[in-house]
Amino acid sequence: MKPKFNVEIRSFKTIHRLPNSWSKRDLIKILERADFDADETNSEADLYDYLSMAFDELEPEEAAVIVLNHVLGNKLNKNQIEDIAHEMLEENLWEEYGDMSLHEDLFKVTSLLYHAYNGTFPHPDAADIVLRINALNHDGEVVLRKIDEPFISRVLAHGMTDHAVIYRLFHDQIAGGEWKEAQDIIWQFTPEVISAKAVEIELTTAIYWVKELKHVVDFEVELKMD
Repeated sequence: MKPKFNVEIRSFKTIHRLPNSWSKRDLIKILERADFDADETNSEADLYDYLSMAFDELEPEEAAVIVLNHVLGNKLNKNQIEDIAHEMLEENLWEEYGDMSLHEDLFKVTSLLYHAYNGTFPHPDAADIVLRINALNHDGEVVLRKIDEPFISRVLAHGMTDHAVIYRLFHDQIAGGEWKEAQDIIWQFTPEVISAKAVEIELTTAIYWVKELKHVVDFEVELKMD
């Protein structure tokens, strides 16, 4: 028997920053790269103000290079970082960049720069969604014991039409099998067990993937499991 679920979308919010994106240490390290003194005695609010002050002395691309080096300097080379710093002034790279594993970090970077410059960079929009997933049979109850990104991505996809971007790019993976990219679609998620038959999940992802769900209330899902 295939696992079956009823899915309720309890909340769909547009957010412009990811929760807990930056630690104080992150902000201090970025300020150091911008030759601006700060330390742990400064409040988080002060550190964000200092970033705006430090970046005010820099061109937007220069600031982008500084933040990108802090976040992605161990993954990308100098030329790649400079290219991204230029492209992110015009493009929503958290949705469009070829390497999906960088999307969440590119959203965080764009969000920081957007607020530091009070604009200039594209307005960063992401989705914060709360789902209530109710198992409709025993197999569904079993699946709810282990929530992961492929499962969440498949559930979300079943609430959309086959014209949605996620279907166009990952039709075979939605049907079943390995889906490595699901970890890059679901940026963050927190499950809360309500009962043996129900789980509530709060998740964040790019609106690019889930915009069809914005006005959906509930839907049913039947999954093929490996």
